[in-house]
Amino acid sequence: MLSSKKIVNLILLILTVVTSIGLVSCDSGNSSGNTAHSTNPTLSVASPTTRKHFAVPPLKSTVLTWSLHAPLSRAVVLQTGQLSSRGGQLTIFGGLTANDTSANGIYTLNTTDGYLTYVGSLIGPLHDAAGVTLQGEQIIFGGGTSSSTAAVQAVTVSNNASTTKSKVIGQLPQPRSDLGAAVISNTAYIIGGYNGTTADATVLSTTNGTTFKNFAPLQVPVRYAALAALNHKIYVFGGQTMSGDPVGVIQEINPSNGTVTIVGQLPKPVTGASAVVLNKVLYIVGGEAAGAEATVTNPLTPVSTILAFNPASNTVITAGNLQVPVSHAGVIAFAGHIWVIGGENSIGPVSTVQMFN
Repeated sequence: MLSSKKIVNLILLILTVVTSIGLVSCDSGNSSGNTAHSTNPTLSVASPTTRKHFAVPPLKSTVLTWSLHAPLSRAVVLQTGQLSSRGGQLTIFGGLTANDTSANGIYTLNTTDGYLTYVGSLIGPLHDAAGVTLQGEQIIFGGGTSSSTAAVQAVTVSNNASTTKSKVIGQLPQPRSDLGAAVISNTAYIIGGYNGTTADATVLSTTNGTTFKNFAPLQVPVRYAALAALNHKIYVFGGQTMSGDPVGVIQEINPSNGTVTIVGQLPKPVTGASAVVLNKVLYIVGGEAAGAEATVTNPLTPVSTILAFNPASNTVITAGNLQVPVSHAGVIAFAGHIWVIGGENSIGPVSTVQMFN
């Protein structure tokens, strides 16, 4: 016969074994839940083993004391180097003015004091175009005024209007505006946009701006998406469908295997944002979304949020806020800073220039 002390010890041992079995069962249940989540037909979700701690220093946003000569949005902004004694390091191509007309001017911008120099013109007014530097040339794809254009322009920017040259070097397969472009390994990819009838799903590739290949279709055809290249892939954030609604999908374009996949979701649907890479971190800047200030005539309002993207888990975290919430801005990384040039508030284009690092 067991003594009372031995009986107590036996009961404690049994309870310990049962508790351990229960803990193992709970862990197994969580693992099964994660597996089911990762097979979602519309999202490719990273497994827990691939999620890594992701943190970025908080960004400090500043509104500069100088501004553009006039409000401007939907322009192409590219780095073109030091072109004059006044330091025209960035170049602004076209855009949309405050009276809702397209511009054709090309201006260099001195980021030290805001000095703008008119250095030439595009072949015609346009806004909502895409631009890249490809093989040492500034290439402008599509865009439009009241209608979209298929023209591809090569621009040789110099420090005065008499020597800056713009010429048509090719045609997109069909007109396209509201598009984006990014370069990987000397190949430009033209992504999203509007062809005059509907959102264009076809991702194009080109090495010269003259001839184009069909790469793959977007999983979600959008216009006004934010996009940037990181780690030999292109990430496309949000955008707008033809219904006018913003979307929150994150799409990944992988040139190495020729695929376009949906890999994640933004915290809320957004359109008209910009994406840029600084110090190997990809940021999504501003945009417009449905909010408390939305009205029937203006259902979307600018957002101030700056997000940082984690490619290990295809998720984002908040990295900072714009001082002036804008969408459709010219955003570029230069000299260790990110520059937010112009853009639109709830009324129209603004002349504000913001900088953060």
